[in-house]
Amino acid sequence: MERIKEKIEEDQKDSLPYADPISLIISPGRSDVKCPELLPCYFFDFMVGTSTGGLIAVMLGRLRMSVDDAIKAYWNLGANIFPPRVILPSQRRERLKRAINSVIQSHCLCHQAGGPCVGEQEELRQHDYAEFSDDNYRKNKSTRNLTCKAALVTQRRGGGDSNEVYLFRTYNNTINRPSIQNIPNPKLLDKSKLSIWKACCASTASRKHFGVMVIKDAQYIDGGADNNNPSGIALDEARAVSRSTEPKVAAMISLGCGEKIKPGWLGGSPFTIATLKALTRRVTDTEKTHQNTKKACQQAGTPYFRFNVKPYQRNSGLKKIKMDHCKKKSKKPWWMFGGQMQIPDEKEMPPWYIDLQSEAGSSNDSHDSDVSPGSEPDQQQRSEFDPDKYFYSTYNTIFMETMKYCEVRDVGRHEQEVRVEIDRCAEVLLAYARARHRDHSERWKCFISHPDPRHPQYMTSGYRRNGDEP
Repeated sequence: MERIKEKIEEDQKDSLPYADPISLIISPGRSDVKCPELLPCYFFDFMVGTSTGGLIAVMLGRLRMSVDDAIKAYWNLGANIFPPRVILPSQRRERLKRAINSVIQSHCLCHQAGGPCVGEQEELRQHDYAEFSDDNYRKNKSTRNLTCKAALVTQRRGGGDSNEVYLFRTYNNTINRPSIQNIPNPKLLDKSKLSIWKACCASTASRKHFGVMVIKDAQYIDGGADNNNPSGIALDEARAVSRSTEPKVAAMISLGCGEKIKPGWLGGSPFTIATLKALTRRVTDTEKTHQNTKKACQQAGTPYFRFNVKPYQRNSGLKKIKMDHCKKKSKKPWWMFGGQMQIPDEKEMPPWYIDLQSEAGSSNDSHDSDVSPGSEPDQQQRSEFDPDKYFYSTYNTIFMETMKYCEVRDVGRHEQEVRVEIDRCAEVLLAYARARHRDHSERWKCFISHPDPRHPQYMTSGYRRNGDEP
């Protein structure tokens, strides 16, 4: 998003004849609405994620959060869910539920007139969704889904050891294309009351950390167990839902959580053979999915970008970062008698990063003082993320290794520098957004508008009133 902002500014300086895709964000006559940040949901039709990626898909796609807000929410989620003390999986899942609902309450903004938002009751499906069973559906085009769609990948447990891939969607998927096989559970969302927090808990239901998630007598486990890279699922999903007779995805961006080195025979520690096989399969399957998706995009003429922090030279990348890591060190340990410890890596952090951590920590104080009347007390949970007291070595490592990855040449023989790929990706996304705005400005307005009329960033459009086909 930062590179797209820079490109918009560069084009404005050069006076290029492009329509700024952000020019229609503020609704006419709404002087009380401030221009928001550049949001990822302005540039993507679909966001599909598994495990932590599923949470991010919900934050960026369903809740339409900015990148900075999603990062701050991620820091708070991690600090709440993985405290330094040992807790039971059931306790950790309850913490996850409360943390997710707290994020929803902070970013929903659709209940000012009708009372406070109760995060636990917010449904996963989009606000601009209409029931197919409603007789007025075909006539009321204003309720068609016109905004960014999100899906979470999980696994539904079957008999014995069999599991099936299962998607929780914010949208309908009933398109039957014989050319696209194995679309997970295509269905209508008629009368669906599935809440956001339940879908998120199902997608992240690691048996070790959270235990199995039960929804309507069905058991769900972490979608990343067998689908650590859901890019193939996302590609098929976009093609299946497309209304075009020959669906082609305009661009595909895959974000990894850090490349792991395939373990050796003993893996450097006393693993069992079964554990080694599971680790090897996960690393191999992730790379296999990447290569298959890359090949499919090349054959279809679809630009494909894969960003995944890799170990290089003496840097370990993110290979040592585990799901439950949220390590922190006190800035004022007792043995320094009031003095403050200096951490070398902390000096390398840019000022904006330090400021962002401070904002994430200060937001907890506002939750303490600004408790919404009628809100559930357990949802107003104070975060354990406190950058004034602690250095968060796990978060800082993720940031530093990602920044280093962006500056070095990729280890792939035919890959370009990562920075060049980021630049090219930004160009593709911005060009496509501008084309959509140029070709149908009213349809574009619907796409970047918040779908709920109660939201302050909702915009009216003749596209909805005229009942044009999506």
